[in-house]
Amino acid sequence: MKRNQIRIMTEIGMAVALAAIFNFIVLWRMPQGGSVNLEMSKCCRF
Repeated sequence: MKRNQIRIMTEIGMAVALAAIFNFIVLWRMPQGGSVNLEMSKCCRF
């Protein structure tokens, strides 16, 4: 049970770290000032 909790906490930490890194990678900018980035790519995969 303890090992499973550590694995889940590790996966959550890595997902948050990837989201923070992917937030800085902009694919393209919209004319009204918005942008499309890779921040949600990890969440959309599941």
